[in-house]
Amino acid sequence: MIKFSYSYPDGFEDDFRSDFIVDICQVKAREELDNCTAEERVEAETLLSDESIHNLAFCNATELKQEINRIFTGHPVIVDYYNPVMFFSKYNFRFDLLKLDLSRQNIENRDRVTNYKDELLETLFRIKDEKSSLLAQYLHDELKELNTPVEIRDLLRAVQSLHQGKSKPFKDEAPYPSWVKNLSNIFDYEKCRSEYGLQIVKSSNLEVCPFCNNNPIIIAEGKRHIDKPDLDHFYPKSIYPFLAITLSNFVPSCHRCNRTFKRDEDTYVEIIEPELITDTYSDYMHPLVEGTLKSTVFHFLPATDRLTSPTVLVSGFDGFMKNIDLFELKSVYEVDKFVREYKSLKYIFDQKKGLEGSAQDAIDDEEFMAMALKLGQAFNEKNVPNFKFNLDAIESISNLKVNL
Repeated sequence: MIKFSYSYPDGFEDDFRSDFIVDICQVKAREELDNCTAEERVEAETLLSDESIHNLAFCNATELKQEINRIFTGHPVIVDYYNPVMFFSKYNFRFDLLKLDLSRQNIENRDRVTNYKDELLETLFRIKDEKSSLLAQYLHDELKELNTPVEIRDLLRAVQSLHQGKSKPFKDEAPYPSWVKNLSNIFDYEKCRSEYGLQIVKSSNLEVCPFCNNNPIIIAEGKRHIDKPDLDHFYPKSIYPFLAITLSNFVPSCHRCNRTFKRDEDTYVEIIEPELITDTYSDYMHPLVEGTLKSTVFHFLPATDRLTSPTVLVSGFDGFMKNIDLFELKSVYEVDKFVREYKSLKYIFDQKKGLEGSAQDAIDDEEFMAMALKLGQAFNEKNVPNFKFNLDAIESISNLKVNL
């Protein structure tokens, strides 16, 4: 919701480059390359070269999607291991068979599942052949050895998990090269977080979560412990481990947005050609790329009489609808608390308008806007919880644009 940028102190990026990228990540990458076979090394080097690791660490936020697309296109084995839903979801399976009762007396149902084996083998072979999927190859080979309907059903259920992106069964059994499985060790987030996490959060200059603009994210540096906000990976490191240390992939956030709502949800929307984009195409909003300050997020329906209350509505636009769903913003703002907040803002503003003579005069009083409504001067969307809500509310109440 809130756009921000990092302002690193002098020397931070140089230290990050020399002490972490060069001395740790690139060293680990070279060790991994030395353990590769000649054939594996040809593919791995395009991702694990010194130049590639450096470029990924300092990639601009506007280029992250292109980097994901480049790496996934050039390294299908990474997709297969970390995000197999991108492969399996593009094929059709008979998941309706999973609902069948396969008890011994239901011979017809058992036959239906058994007869599906050949079709399932064919589909898995297609995925293996068309996507170079080691996982599909493993499942294909396993399925060939299965004969009972229960065994076939259980394997089909595993395929369903892959198809829906719920889990990644059997990935540790398939013969993936070690460099693929060890990406999280090369792009060492835990080391990055422990050494640089606090400074990264401080450099954001955020005091409010940029995803919801509701919860404060304050650093408390005590004598014995430090409490700091979560450092979210906009593109989750569980799916995109090569972005685990990318500075532009870090977003300081509140616990609720990061741990309760976002978790490891995939925020990558596949790139499609502009001429194929339809009204239903939408992407996630990255706070380092864009925000909602100049667009309307909150709408307000006034009370129809004294016995009813106004209604708060969270609405979106292309590029923000997915964020509303991902961070459950309706559950945060479309509640009684914000109805009361709206009524309070309306009362304060109407009192000022009565004194000044017009809504425009009230808005033009910068001290009133700042001190009474926390809009303007030292108060902004990065340090005031619910700033965007307050702004949209005042613009709705006054029917005027507030220039900050």
